[in-house]
Amino acid sequence: MEVNEKGDGTSQSLSELQIVTVMSVPPLKVTEPRRVRRVLVGDEHTNAIHGCYQIVLCYENLKEDDHGWYMAGWMVESLARVLLDHPLLAGRLQRKDGTGFEIVANDSGVRLLEACYPTSLSQFLELNERNQHLKTELVFWKKIDAQCPQFSPLCYVQANVMHT
Repeated sequence: MEVNEKGDGTSQSLSELQIVTVMSVPPLKVTEPRRVRRVLVGDEHTNAIHGCYQIVLCYENLKEDDHGWYMAGWMVESLARVLLDHPLLAGRLQRKDGTGFEIVANDSGVRLLEACYPTSLSQFLELNERNQHLKTELVFWKKIDAQCPQFSPLCYVQANVMHT
């Protein structure tokens, strides 16, 4: 899918997005006691559970030889600290005795994806103003699996490194 014309007249596509790292970030320490929250959705509405909490961060890589490891490390540490206060984001859905679902803070972690996209941040923001679908097409995450929800993260964070 063609997205834009670069300043040099060449076209750029979303297929140039490269996933660099995929990891799970758990809280800094084990959640004690394990927290549980009931989800009010009947089995006939199981397909209604698609979404998870999604965050997209974009930053520009200013140095050619810098691979963003510093920023990725900062994000991992920050997420792990946030999860100390909000451990349910690091949990998973579980079926509860045929009566629905519950979120269990089992410390499985938030899914963190780091991706690279070959454009400057200012060019990306300008493109995004013209094409409102660009930002949704640039992200990668899966919906919650209604058949096996216990393996689906409840929170995705995608960090896009923009560089020319």
